[in-house]
Parts: sequence; C-alpha cells; structure tokens
Amino acid sequence: MAEKYGINAKVLKGDAQAPVTPTTCLVYFGCAYSSAAELGIPKKIYSYKEYLDTYHEGTEPSGHLLLDHAAEYALANISGIWFVNCNASEGASDTANASATYIENALSYICLNSSDVPNIICIPGTQDSTVLTNLVGQCKGNINGQYHAQGIVDCAQTADQIDTSGNPVSAQITAPNTDGCLIAAWGNVVLEESEGTVTKHIPASIVLSVKRIEQDAENVNNVPYRSVGNLRISIKGVCTKVASTIKKCTCKQHKMNEVVENGIISFVNKGNNRWYTWGDHTAAVTAGTVDDETYRFDSTVAVLYHILNRFIDKWGASIDSPMSLGLRDCIVSEEQDYLNGLKALGCLVGNPRCEFRPVDNSSDTIGKGQFFFTNIATVVPPAKYLELGIQYTDAGLEAYIEV
Repeated sequence: MAEKYGINAKVLKGDAQAPVTPTTCLVYFGCAYSSAAELGIPKKIYSYKEYLDTYHEGTEPSGHLLLDHAAEYALANISGIWFVNCNASEGASDTANASATYIENALSYICLNSSDVPNIICIPGTQDSTVLTNLVGQCKGNINGQYHAQGIVDCAQTADQIDTSGNPVSAQITAPNTDGCLIAAWGNVVLEESEGTVTKHIPASIVLSVKRIEQDAENVNNVPYRSVGNLRISIKGVCTKVASTIKKCTCKQHKMNEVVENGIISFVNKGNNRWYTWGDHTAAVTAGTVDDETYRFDSTVAVLYHILNRFIDKWGASIDSPMSLGLRDCIVSEEQDYLNGLKALGCLVGNPRCEFRPVDNSSDTIGKGQFFFTNIATVVPPAKYLELGIQYTDAGLEAYIEV
C-alpha cells in the first residue's frame, strides 16, 4: 500500500438511527388537513412521503391537523404505522372525531386484512366522552371481538393548569376517562421555538405512543414489560394551548410528581434541559389510589394484555378440534412454559402458573364444549420510588486512638 501523504477527507457511515420497525402495532385516529382521502379506512404507512402520497396527493399540506402531526413525528421514528382519517368534511379543523363505527370497523379491518393486532390506539386531542367510551369498549377485549389493547389519549387543557410561575396545578389536570386500559397524557410537547416563543407543538399522546413503541422494540422478545415513564426524550419543553394562548410549563420534578399521582403521564425537566417522560400510572389511578391493583401501572396492563392476545393467536387454530385430555394438558404445559419464560425475562415474579380448574369447568360447561384456562401471574412492578437513609455514627473515631 502506498504511503499516505497530504490531506484528505471522506464521509463515514452514519450512526443515525433508522426508523424502528416494531412488532407492537400502533394505530392513530385523527383528521388529515382538508382531506377526506381513504376516509375511515386504515392505511399502514411506512414513511412520511408515503403518508403525503396517500392523503395529500404527494405534497405538503398548507396546514397540519392532528393526523398530520402524528404522521410527521411518528414516521420519523417508526416504520409501519396504521392511520385512520376521520375528516369527513374535508375541512381544515380538528372538529371531527373518530365515531364508534370508525373505531370498531377500522380495528377489525386491521385484524382481518393483515397479520397485525392493534396494541396501542392513539386518538390525539379528543375529549369526546362517547369516543372515549367506545375506545375503552374496544380496548377491553373487543377488538375484532377478542383482542385487548391500550389506548393513549390527552387530558383537556385549561387556562388554570399552569400558574403564573410556570408550575403545573395538579388539581386542575385530570384524565378524560378513568379506565385502566387508558394512558392519559398531559400537555403539548414543544418541538420548535424561536427566541423563547413556541412555534411548533403537538399533543403529548403522540410523543408518548411513539416512545412506547420504541421501548417495546428494545425489550427482549418485544415484550412490553417496561413502563413508558422516565425515558430520555428529545424535546424543547411542554406547554398548553387554550384558544390562542400558549403557556410553557417548567415541569420541575417535585411539581410533576403531584400531576402523575392523578393517573397522568407527562414529562419532566431534570435540569440542563434534559427531558424525560414521567409517570407510570394508568388513567384509573386517582390521588395515588386505584380500585383494582391490576390497573395501577401501565406496564402491568401491557404485560397482561400481551399474555391474553398471545393465547388467542397461539390456540385459535384449536377451535373445533377434539379437546382430548392430551390437548388440554398441552395447553396447560405450553402456557406454563411461556409464563416461566416471562419470569426468566424479568417480566413476572413469584411462581406464575397456568391452571385448568374444576371450579371453572363443570360437566355442564365441558358438555357444551367450553373450556376455561387460567393464568395466575404477578407482573414485576416498576421501581416507582427509591430512598436511601444514612446514619452518622462516631464509632469510627476510635480508629484515631487505637494502639
């Protein structure tokens, strides 16, 4: 090889991360700006260019509605997301909501026309109680009549949620629906600002849903065992927008702690503008309490729903096959092996087990071809709070006088 002499330069292989291709299925409902293209029909999109081709004839729209914001942000980080356009009026405002028919039909369509099963359903910005009730109804085991999912939605924003010092007023921030299958996000995420003025912001639900998908992709076997809280995120701040008034929030940790105790997940500034997601509760938590401990942590619900959906996919082909004693025992044994595997991954703790219990299976139900299996499992809780105590003692001073 010839001796090198002089000066040279070259472009090295980039280390920028390509968009994640996840196994967790994310679905957005919302309005595309002045477009009724593919109305109510789910479309799986792999890039922002493809999104523009699908909904805006290949050109950047003159304005952005919530579905556009979701696409621009999410598709820069994730490849392969489902979008459902709800803009029946072809208008330029987000007044249209996902109807019950849109939600049910779209989620069933995904199951029937692809290998995907919706896991995270995000309807940014909606406060419509009927829409939220319909979303909950689908998430709790009714997607295509059988699958479970978590919904990520936004809290309402009001003028009194941020005080004159820029601190959040926790008493004024509440989840739009308090069901445990939902994650309630608060605030708008600031993406761009100029000389202290916010120039671009999007609902927190969009950002949290993307972060959840990215985290699932990092987990072993893509099992959703890690809470969406306390994950580093690249943003410029958090604000609210009420009418035309934008207020920025300081998001100090001790202040945000009060917010998340009400079943909210948001963001925190840990200093030097290092921003993190903050909170691990579902919307079912109020003032730190919850009626059913199953629905305290977002990660608990995610793991349990994961187990349920897997059972459907694993054993669905067995329907109408003879339920021999061998098949019964095979189901119990295989489910037990899977639970043991989740325990080995650190998702479960204790002694998880699968049972075929006589109390659940009478001669009457068995005679009708109905067989009930039960998985009993304890999901590993997140480390929500750590504390170290230190106690001073003067015993060590004796070292100075020891001979």
